[in-house]
Order: sequence, then C-alpha cells, then structure tokens
Amino acid sequence: MKRLLYGWILFFCFCMGTGGGTTVAAKDNAAVRIVHVAGQLAESRQVLLRRTLTQAATEGAPAVVVVLSVTSGQERQAQQVSAVLAASSVPTIAYVRGANSAAGTAIALSCRHIIMAPGGRLGRYATEGDTQAWRSLFENNAAATGRNRLVAAAMADATVKVPNYTASSAYTLTLTPDRAQTLGFSEGTATTVEEALQFFSLGRFRTVDVTVTPGDQLTGILQNVYVRMVLVVLIMMAILAEIKLAGIGAGMAVAVVAGIGLYVSGASTMNFDFRVMAAFMGSILCLGIELVIPGSGVFGVTGVILLYGSLFYFLGANVAAVYFLAACTVAAGVVFFLLARWLPHSRGLEKLVLHQRQQTAYGYRSQKDYSSYVSACGRTITVLRPAGIIRVDGERIDAVSTGMFIERDVAVRVLRVEGGRVVVEPLPERSL
Repeated sequence: MKRLLYGWILFFCFCMGTGGGTTVAAKDNAAVRIVHVAGQLAESRQVLLRRTLTQAATEGAPAVVVVLSVTSGQERQAQQVSAVLAASSVPTIAYVRGANSAAGTAIALSCRHIIMAPGGRLGRYATEGDTQAWRSLFENNAAATGRNRLVAAAMADATVKVPNYTASSAYTLTLTPDRAQTLGFSEGTATTVEEALQFFSLGRFRTVDVTVTPGDQLTGILQNVYVRMVLVVLIMMAILAEIKLAGIGAGMAVAVVAGIGLYVSGASTMNFDFRVMAAFMGSILCLGIELVIPGSGVFGVTGVILLYGSLFYFLGANVAAVYFLAACTVAAGVVFFLLARWLPHSRGLEKLVLHQRQQTAYGYRSQKDYSSYVSACGRTITVLRPAGIIRVDGERIDAVSTGMFIERDVAVRVLRVEGGRVVVEPLPERSL
C-alpha cells in the first residue's frame, strides 16, 4: 500500500506540473479530410470526428468534410457531435446525402458550410423525440453559424411557420437542395465530394478518407452513458472495499484504472484539463493516506472533496452531472451493501473460507482439562492466598480458593473448574 502511495505522489506532482496545450505549425502536405457519418448515429462517430479534427488542426488541413446520411440518432448524441464541430478551428463542410434525420440535420447546422447532394434532405420527422429539445438544438446551431433561427426552428417544430414555405401545421419544414440554397442554408448543390470542394477553391488539395478504428469503437463504448455510470459506481465501490479491507491497496488500484478509463473516453461533455485528472489522483492519494495513517480526518475529507469535484468536471460540470453523481452514489452504496451481505455466503467464497472450528468435541484444547477433578479432594502444597498449588491424586495442580486464606497442608475439595481455573475450599481433616 505504501509503495502505491509513493507512486501516486509522483504521478500527482507530474500532473500538477503539466498543463496547457501545444502549438504545432501547419505542414505543407496537409489534405482535406473526409469523414462519413451514415446510418444510426453512434458514440464512435463522435470519437472519430474529434480525432479527425484534432489531426486536421495539427497538420494545418484546409478543411474537414462531413458526409452526412444519418437515418436516426438521439438528441444527446447530436448535441455532443455538434459541440465537437462548433469548437473546431478547422473549417467544416457538411455534404448532405439522402434524407437526414433530426440528428443529421443538427450536425449539418453546426458545420460552417453546407453543400447538398441531389436528393439530399434536411429536417426532422414528427416522431423523433422531444420537439422542444430538437428545436432548441437546431436554433442554437443555426445561430452559431450565422443561419436563420426561424427557419431552423421550423425544421423542428411544425407550429413555426416560414412564409411561402410552410403551409400545413402537420408537417415540419424540410430543406431540399434548392430550398436550402434559397434560404441561405447551403452554398450550392454538388454530385460528388470533389465537386463540392470546388465551391471553396479546395479542389487542388488531396483528400483523405478517415474511417472508424477499433480504438474509436472502444472509446465510443466508454462514452455510453450506462458504461460511464458503471465506471463511476465501480470507483466508489472500490474505495468502499478498500476501507472495508483496511487498506490493502487493491481497491485503490481498481479505482485508478476505472478513473483513467473514464478520463480517456473522450466525451465532448467532459472537461479534458489534465489537472482534473491530477485532482482525481490526489483524491485517491488523500484517501490512501487516511487509511494508512489514521488521523483527524483531514486527508479523508480532502480526498472525498477532490473525488467528487474531479468526477463533477469529468461529467460536464453541470446540473446533469450533479444528478448523475447522486444516482451513482446511491447505486454504489446499495450494491456494496448487497454484495457485503451475499458474498460471504456465496459458493465461490465458501471454498476459500475455513468453516471448521477448533472445538473440544473435535479434540482441540487450549489447556489441560481439569473437569474430572470436580468434587475430588486433595491437600495444599503451598499457601493459597488465594492462589497456590494443591496435590490431587498425586498430581500438582494450580488452584485458587474461594477468597479465603488457606495454610499449607490443609485438606481441600475441588468445587468447580472454570476453564483452566480450579476453585477449591477447605475441608475438615476427618473428610479425608
């Protein structure tokens, strides 16, 4: 445990001394990167976009093209992808293919430029999620990229009308290639990505298709809200187990691994300041010190504050993060309580526990059994005041009186035996 603490101290100092970003000069062989987002929107696509935009910024790429053909997706996922695109320093171009759902439309609205393919559609199906949530996302993305908020709202909410374009209250506004260009939402129509690049004088640059890697898929799994909840609950349960096991170090190690998995998952709702990770490691360090060197509780309280503070920033530093942490805390407590009650009686652990007791019936004795001497008579060898030595049937036995003083060579009788304690009383001489 102490070795783990020393390692965490070094890592904590390294983290606190590290921070800030690095500036990399643009390279001459930069290329336009093309990312395909099709079908159902998944967390791995967000990871792919983040990685692509980071590499494009590092290499000084002139633009990133997002080819959209999204058929379904949750509002939360679309919001996360939109946040990644909005924060990009590299120009982003949405190339819209086919009919896109609300998630694909939100992503397109978050890009700086939009080019429509023949047959491309942007809008929201009436059955897709919460109308107000999608409307708010559409409006915010449109406002951030300088597009008309009213048109964006009409694409999500059928009650919003755009003159000359929405006639029925039963349907939301759908943007076709011509309509999108007329309303100022797209720069034009192109049949291919290469043709779309010509609108921005990017045809001379080479293009690179970026695909999802196994690392993106793994990180996408870690970004899943349920997986993230499991990681947070695992961190809390590992710390509770460490306290229960009196600090053997295994629980803290599990908490660190789960925390690293949470940190490197790469969700856009997380704060990726390296110092937040240092705060998390500092919380583990403080809790470990409190277990190894029990004190006034200062380290314990500090560790709990750093733990919840770092997790709060990990999870977005918003009201949703507070509710998330509260739910995880309750879940961790309940699961730990149930496991503590069930595990000791499970079949797996029963094989590791020795259930046989050292009972007298099995021949185990911690001291000699004098119970057979009850009511036996003997004579004192030494003075009993009240402890001394007597002889019974030729055997020397340590004995005590009932409290009285008994001289040497006095007849006594064994009243009772209490474990290894033989209690005697004097007898008249005629009793022997």
